[in-house]
Amino acid sequence: MYYRYITVHLRFIPFDSYNTYPGHIHLKVPDHISIYTLSKMIIDERDFATRSISIFREKIRSRSTLLDPMRTLKDYHYIGAYVDGTHNQSFPTYTLYYDYSPMNLGHDCPILKCDYYMK
Repeated sequence: MYYRYITVHLRFIPFDSYNTYPGHIHLKVPDHISIYTLSKMIIDERDFATRSISIFREKIRSRSTLLDPMRTLKDYHYIGAYVDGTHNQSFPTYTLYYDYSPMNLGHDCPILKCDYYMK
């Protein structure tokens, strides 16, 4: 079975204007991956103190840009390229945005929500 892969640039919405922010993540993933699994990969990648992450099409947190966790990237027309066996293969690149609320934190301040500054 052949899988199609994409490169996803995931940007943390409150710090989107910072290009070198350590919470921005670059992943190569199969296009059939669910949004839920992608959110768990973000949590694991950065060891965030949260159970859920919301992923958005745009850097606007709204219901219209929120991606449904039970759908796949492919369902949202993020279509990948087949792996051809070369080491320097490039895949289609997409930018998505995410946001989350750390557990047991009632503040709305993005600095306090950022695990990098809490550790």
